[in-house]
Amino acid sequence: MGDLKRCPRLLHIACLIAGGNPKGKFALGLVQNEWKVYVKRSLDREEQDVYYLNITATDGLFVTQAAVEVTVTDVNDNSPVCEQVAYTALFPEDIPSNKVILKISAKDADIGSNGEIRYSLYGPGNNKFFLDPENGELKSLAPLDREKIPVYNLVARATDGGGRFCQSEIHLILEDVNDNPPVFSSNHYTACVYENTATKALLTRVQATDPDVGEMTFKLYQLLKESGELSLVELGIWGTEPGELATQAGLVKNYMLPGVNRKVTYSLADSADGYFSVDRSSGIIILEHPLDRELQSSYNISVKASDQSIVLTLSSFATVTITVLDINDNPPVFERRDYLVTVPEDTSPGTEVLSVFATSQDIGTNAEITYLIRSGNEKGKFNINSKTGAISISESLDYESCKDFYLVVEAKDGGTPALSAVTTVNVNVTDVNDNAPKFSQVVYSAVISEDAAIGDSVIMLIAEDLDSPSNGQIHFSIVSGDQDNEFSVDPGSGLVKVKKKLDRERVR
Repeated sequence: MGDLKRCPRLLHIACLIAGGNPKGKFALGLVQNEWKVYVKRSLDREEQDVYYLNITATDGLFVTQAAVEVTVTDVNDNSPVCEQVAYTALFPEDIPSNKVILKISAKDADIGSNGEIRYSLYGPGNNKFFLDPENGELKSLAPLDREKIPVYNLVARATDGGGRFCQSEIHLILEDVNDNPPVFSSNHYTACVYENTATKALLTRVQATDPDVGEMTFKLYQLLKESGELSLVELGIWGTEPGELATQAGLVKNYMLPGVNRKVTYSLADSADGYFSVDRSSGIIILEHPLDRELQSSYNISVKASDQSIVLTLSSFATVTITVLDINDNPPVFERRDYLVTVPEDTSPGTEVLSVFATSQDIGTNAEITYLIRSGNEKGKFNINSKTGAISISESLDYESCKDFYLVVEAKDGGTPALSAVTTVNVNVTDVNDNAPKFSQVVYSAVISEDAAIGDSVIMLIAEDLDSPSNGQIHFSIVSGDQDNEFSVDPGSGLVKVKKKLDRERVR
């Protein structure tokens, strides 16, 4: 450590440390005829950095003293000591950037650069935060989203100038903020319901979930009135400062409202004029009024899903298409109450003479129409196509046998049970001149005197024609046997008269 005294007869001089040497950190030793102070035990600057040693030397007769100041210089033999092994912070996910979350603290017993501490941050997601290397303040740096990462487990390291360090675990827990609206499992739902379904029937269910956690802490501040009663002054949310009210009102209670951000309730933004409703809690669509597919075959309703935040309610919408299914509640209807057609009697079999047509307001099988002739076709003169309703002649017609047919045609749908309607088809058969006149007798005979006067009646001829009056008007004429033109016949009545003087002797 240094020379104490140079003496020619050192062997006869005794030196000792008389004071300032607690715990015997130092000692004296004779080295190469010199007394030297040396370190006997380990030093710790952090425990004591200066020693004031009192050295006494004596030759047995005389005594002398010297003061020695020993300064212990620092070496980096101490690691920083973190104030806490772990830190935990709970804060809203919408915390603004550069907001101080917590402060890391560490101490180092060394001095100088060995005791200068700098802080650094490690762990997944550390880029979302900033740890001030000088003062250890941990701040938010980037937007956070609890629904993506609810907890950050980081490590803060405090490092001195010599590279020694300590570290603390940091647990950052994000509190939920109502920043997500409910999300439907589908943007568009479909449902089918028969038109005769009773009201209050459950048709389908929509479902929405909210990714928010839903727990919110409320601080309820109340103001004491003169009467001593407490009245509500302010309802503040976590992190909301009550301002001046805090000096007038006490914090009465913290209320936890679980699930308010994620609890979903349902309502109808469009109920199709009240035909449908939705259960507020379950999302079940309910029929409220009777349906008639023939009036409206489908409905589009809009369902709204809302969370229960009392600060800012968020909502989303979905569409539900409800298709009304047909039941067989409408019989077929003919386009006419009755039909009339005129057909010449010589129309060929197989010829189509008329088509009947019926429709149903129902759909599908319930609207499939089948036609048949229910009555009036006893003679089998007509046939009807069961699908198209086309009526055709199946056998030859004869005006003279039957001039009119009254067919009862039925239209039947395909429902169960089937519904039907009937119409009347009047087929009027018109005459064709297909029958020759017939005399009432094959041979007529008459006796007349030869002196009969001109114009006298001889005989009445009778003939008939089965055709209609237009075709059955008979015209009489003498075609032979009256070479001398002595007789005439009335063309309309068939009365034969004397036309000239008769002479029996001339005609045999």
